[in-house]
Amino acid sequence: MPELVPREELPSAISVSSAGFNISRAVGPAAGGLMVAAFATVTAGAGMVYWVNAISFIGVVAVIYRWKRTPLFKSELPAERLAGSMRAALRYVGHAPAMQAILVRAFLQTFCVSGMWPCWQWWHGKT
Repeated sequence: MPELVPREELPSAISVSSAGFNISRAVGPAAGGLMVAAFATVTAGAGMVYWVNAISFIGVVAVIYRWKRTPLFKSELPAERLAGSMRAALRYVGHAPAMQAILVRAFLQTFCVSGMWPCWQWWHGKT
């Protein structure tokens, strides 16, 4: 938001953006439900709604691709390479117990829940 509007208009822009998000949270699921009902045929079920959603992102991707962003500041340091940034991230996690706890919990939750997917498929006859 700070890159799109002048500083003095920032509070108003944030308010309008928040209102837009809240409206889309109300209107989006209703529109999706109407589309699922409209496309509820033998050949085009709810999957058609996902295609419409995917196609709607073409405009967003095009705008982001064409956007000539001017950075707020220019760093005098050279750009960091992928391998170097990965090493720095691993070094950080190695010395941050709080981050280690988060990653262990995320791994355990993902590991335990991943066993439910085959059971769900078996229960619903999709094996």
